[in-house]
Amino acid sequence: MKGDVNNMKLEIIFLDLTTYKTDPDFYENAVANIFDSNYVNVENQLKHKNVYFVIAFMDNVPCGIVRIVLIYKRKTVYCIRQVLVLEKYRNKGIASKMYEKCIPKLKELGATKILSFILQQNIPSKRLHSKFGFYNTPKGYYENTNYDGNGELEEMWCKKI
Repeated sequence: MKGDVNNMKLEIIFLDLTTYKTDPDFYENAVANIFDSNYVNVENQLKHKNVYFVIAFMDNVPCGIVRIVLIYKRKTVYCIRQVLVLEKYRNKGIASKMYEKCIPKLKELGATKILSFILQQNIPSKRLHSKFGFYNTPKGYYENTNYDGNGELEEMWCKKI
C-alpha cells in the first residue's frame, strides 16, 4: 500500500517470512531501528513464533510498526502486541494505514478475532482501535490473556472478523 502523507511517500509492508527472505538485512535493520534494539531477530520470530509485522516507511525510512502474534491456532485468534509510530511521524495517519493493511491480511490468514492490550490512559490508541471496530472486553475473558508482560496494559480490546 502506497500513499502520499504531507508530500512524503508512505509505503506499508506486511512482513511475513516470504517477504522477509527477499531482503533479510533490510528488514532486520528496519525493525531494529523502529524498536531501537539490535536484538529483535525478526527471522526467528517469523519462523517459529507465528509472528507477523506491518512496517511503515516514510520516504524509505522505517517509521512505524505493528507486531502481530497468533495466540490460538485452533481458533485463529491473533493479538496485536505492539503498535509504534516514531514520534516525529505521529499524527499523520500512519497507524491507521498500517491497520488498513494488517486487518484484511489477517482475515485472509483465517483470523476469527484480533485482540489488543491498551494502556488505560492511551486515548489515541483507543480511538484507533474503535475506528477499526475493536471493542473493550474484560481482561482474562480469553484464556492466557490475563497478563500483559509488564503488568501495565490495563484494557483488552477485541475485534471479531
